[in-house]
Amino acid sequence: MRENLSKKASAAGQGENPDGVDAVAISARNIVKTYTIGREGKPMLVLDDVSLDVRRGEFLAIIGPSGSGKTTLLRIIASLESADSGQVIAQGRPVTQPSAERAMVFQHFGLFPWKNIIDNVKFPLKIRGVKDAEATAIARDQLRRVGLKPQFEQSHPHQLSGGMQQRVGLARALATDADVLLMDEPFGALDAQTREVLQGDLARVCAQTSKTVILVTHDIDEAVLLADRILVLTAGPGRVGEIVDVDLPRPRWEYDVRAHPKYPEVRRHVWDLLRSHITEDGANDGD
Repeated sequence: MRENLSKKASAAGQGENPDGVDAVAISARNIVKTYTIGREGKPMLVLDDVSLDVRRGEFLAIIGPSGSGKTTLLRIIASLESADSGQVIAQGRPVTQPSAERAMVFQHFGLFPWKNIIDNVKFPLKIRGVKDAEATAIARDQLRRVGLKPQFEQSHPHQLSGGMQQRVGLARALATDADVLLMDEPFGALDAQTREVLQGDLARVCAQTSKTVILVTHDIDEAVLLADRILVLTAGPGRVGEIVDVDLPRPRWEYDVRAHPKYPEVRRHVWDLLRSHITEDGANDGD
């Protein structure tokens, strides 16, 4: 079962890529990250020798126990934080600073409350020097793509529901035309019904745009529903536990994915991995 459903870290997680370098969008190599905690500055190892390749056009989900370093790894890939050692390579070049090639979508929307919706979506274009008329056209096109109606363009974030705000956040990321979308639990603050609708919308938009997506989530169902592969991190310090292939047909928003006979197999396998890491961590804490 395990051999049929997944690839071990020594293969997919450690850089073996039969399609060649050009097929890789993001490579993380031997990432180590330590934080200091408490008044005494006690070191806490968060990520320990994490390596993986993300293929161009792939949807990769990252999941792991609390404290496994999921968000930290994503922020290092985005160059919002630096690793203690190791390297991130994007499109063959070392990542040393944030780039328009990688757009971030946050859990809490990250919208400017004083700007209206159209101006929020235009913002990253304006700071890159795109003329206002062109930026407005791009912003409107992306708002339509994510399903937000034109009458909300002049609204401010506080006037919209959480789901609508997250659509704006996604539209803003898409407006940059970034090659890679980095998503940190983007639906974590939403109710279950809105979350499910936006999951389908995200799957559709990503298929239409052929973006490379890295999604951090704590939700196993979300990972299985959306991802081509799921990186399961071990309990902290986070290491590559296993990379699981999600061999379910696409487009997944056009049928009941949960009814597919392979769905419960993949879900159970990911849960077994998570549970084993959580159990091991608990046993270690008791030593």
